Amino acid sequence: MISAVCAVPRGACAPQPRAAKGGAADSDAEDDAVRASDAVFLAGRTEDDFSCVEMYVYDDEQGSLYVHHDVRLEAFPLALAFLQHGSAGARVAVGTMEPRIDVWDLDVMEPAAPVASLGGDAPTAAGRKAPRPTPGAHGDAVLSVSWRRHSPTVLASGSADRTVKLWDLNARACAVTWTHHGDRVSSVAWHPAEPAC
Repeated sequence: MISAVCAVPRGACAPQPRAAKGGAADSDAEDDAVRASDAVFLAGRTEDDFSCVEMYVYDDEQGSLYVHHDVRLEAFPLALAFLQHGSAGARVAVGTMEPRIDVWDLDVMEPAAPVASLGGDAPTAAGRKAPRPTPGAHGDAVLSVSWRRHSPTVLASGSADRTVKLWDLNARACAVTWTHHGDRVSSVAWHPAEPAC
């Protein structure tokens, strides 16, 4: 079942994705190439106990749609937001049923871990039975995510816990929390032209 979809601007993904560190290099690099003319979109998908973000490519010349590669997730994906930022490359922020946002590098084939995790549970100490939330973390599923266009290290998120949070990707921390919503926050978006905060 596809639970979230996100558009990717043409030419925003790396022409030749890199193999993950320690991963096997693909001998047929041409098959991995995403051309600037290709249409790309991301889909969060879950089947049985397997969840992932799939990167779909539509090849205009051949008229074919295929899954280029996927990123395995630990939880059911609910929200996706794409970001292309200079040398940082192509990234996707993923909100899931967990109170955490994972940021993945789409230019890496078969990544082993996200490049950043925002919120979620703090590491537990030896002997501690229950995990405790990271300070500033959402208390429930993350239903929506949106990158700030004018400052791509800032991410907004909305949650089933009735809050909206602004995250600082550089600090890997919540910068601001708004708690005035009366119900779950299923959509967040930045003003398209005006810088904020």
